[in-house]
Amino acid sequence: MCDIDSHSNSKQLGNERDPEEYTNSESSLSDSSSEMPSESNTELEKKPLTKKLQNENEPLKSLKNSPLSFLGLILLGQFLSLMISGTGISNQMLFEKYSTTLPTTENLLNYFLLFLVYGIKELYLARKNKVKTPILLYAVVGLVDTLGNFMFVKAYQKTTLISVMLLNCMGTPTIMLLSRTILKVRYNLAHFVSVFFSVTGSVILIIVDSRSNNNGKQDHKIYGDLLCVCGTVFYAISNVTQEYIIKKYNNPRQFLGMIGLFGSVCCSFILLVFQRNEFTGWKNHNYGFYLCLVGYALSMFFLYSFTPLLIKKSSAAFLSLSLITSNFYSLIVSVIIFKTQLQNLYFLSFVLVICGLIIFEFPQKWITKINFKKKNLFSSCTK
Repeated sequence: MCDIDSHSNSKQLGNERDPEEYTNSESSLSDSSSEMPSESNTELEKKPLTKKLQNENEPLKSLKNSPLSFLGLILLGQFLSLMISGTGISNQMLFEKYSTTLPTTENLLNYFLLFLVYGIKELYLARKNKVKTPILLYAVVGLVDTLGNFMFVKAYQKTTLISVMLLNCMGTPTIMLLSRTILKVRYNLAHFVSVFFSVTGSVILIIVDSRSNNNGKQDHKIYGDLLCVCGTVFYAISNVTQEYIIKKYNNPRQFLGMIGLFGSVCCSFILLVFQRNEFTGWKNHNYGFYLCLVGYALSMFFLYSFTPLLIKKSSAAFLSLSLITSNFYSLIVSVIIFKTQLQNLYFLSFVLVICGLIIFEFPQKWITKINFKKKNLFSSCTK
């Protein structure tokens, strides 16, 4: 009886609830019921969208991981290496046949050509569309790149080609060190093994070449070696900054136009203040002298035009490794033009460098990525 009475009393109490409670409960139920479909609708809307994006990205991933894409990176790197060889051969011919070096004039032609082809249009588009432009970074990379080019061209006059080639091998480790400290890029064992292969191949080539080459540039050799070291560091800073700008802003044409603008300004200042003697004696040379200037300028133009594509697909370190083979191509041209003897170890050197490139770039998961969310040295310059 007690149980029945208590049950009936509780039932009566339950039936005698305040009508406001019913309205509140009904409203809460209606609110929850109205919210439930909206959440489910958003989930349903998101799922097809994510699937659609995944389906759109699948061809890109397959293209990136395809053998043709990998082979294309290798071939593009070797094309840039050939352009570097063209610049070195032009400088060597200017010095040996015409006893002159024009480091500022040669680079001014390249930068001015870059500005004409890319800079004028990009400045117009940036002003019209109000595109964000990291002017400070462009100014820094323009100055650093100009100094690097100036020092390397000047080094051909002060030291031997062997020393330039040997010290140029420092570029890849320097780039990897700067990428690790500035951009916070992480490298694994495969990257260091690839650098070892490439640098070893280059050292073999230089040792063999040193036994058969002696051009008597010993008076200012230390000064020339210091120019090579400084030029290598400046090149490394320029390439790392270039990788950051291209991968963050995804506008290679703007980069080329801006580096052409600031490079032209820097070269003009150096030419007018420090290198006025470069203007003297131009009339005393034949057409071969001007062909060397044009060859250098065009080689640099194509080098700069295609470098952003390689950096965008890979990294500045892979670019530096690719350019090591320029030593081998320079020797082949030296055999044709300067009648240099080509030894069998040269081919071993070339094979080692190519093996280093393959180890660095294959498979695709070894490619380094920059984390733009992390703060680095360039972050303050892009605000």
